[in-house]
Amino acid sequence: MTQFTTNMSFYRLFPDTIRTPRRPGNPHRLNEQGGNLASVLRDMQKRRSTNLGYMKEALGKVVPGLMDLQVAQAGGYFVVKVKHNSSGSQGDGAWFDLSQDSDGTLRLLGLLTAIYQ
Repeated sequence: MTQFTTNMSFYRLFPDTIRTPRRPGNPHRLNEQGGNLASVLRDMQKRRSTNLGYMKEALGKVVPGLMDLQVAQAGGYFVVKVKHNSSGSQGDGAWFDLSQDSDGTLRLLGLLTAIYQ
């Protein structure tokens, strides 16, 4: 029982913390407020984690038009970008920074990251 409770994590995800580009941080475990989300996602992307694919699929089922997710580096910062398809077809979409997504989408992304990390 002690091992179980020791490994538990609790999150209070703040969209404004998730939304802003961040310097690289600890990629191994999402912190309580989600401030290292970009680092965790970047690590999953770099390792070609199959969980990242499951996470994108789950996010796409809840967020209409969401097609893809990636982490890019701009200067010394990681920027999480999502690809949205606004036309409803399976064609090309447009990439947006998380700063342009809703609070609900950001919280869901944080929760899915916590689950699949």
